[in-house]
Amino acid sequence: MKRTELFFLNFFLSLIVALMILGCGGEATYSVSGQTTSGGLGLSGVTMTLTGPTGKTTTTEASGNYSFSEMPIGTYTLTPSLTGYTFLPPARNVYLYGINATSFNFNAIIPGK
Repeated sequence: MKRTELFFLNFFLSLIVALMILGCGGEATYSVSGQTTSGGLGLSGVTMTLTGPTGKTTTTEASGNYSFSEMPIGTYTLTPSLTGYTFLPPARNVYLYGINATSFNFNAIIPGK
């Protein structure tokens, strides 16, 4: 091997090791989003709980929208909750395997009304 070839090989290997140490070759992450409505209008203040390989909780905005970001690959369960309301569906399975999960919507009703 020529001296210049050896130099470039050592440089390339050193670069790969440095990137591995710094974590620049990180795992891909994904997002989950949707909306919660009641009577056709966005419902704010709904606690959205995502359980699975990584658990997170967020609250819906005034528009009823919510989102989770930087979620690793895996299977999750998404559950809405707000005192006084029942949700349809009560929970949803979310599969993050190479794609983002969007339009995971829920409808909230007040039982007995």
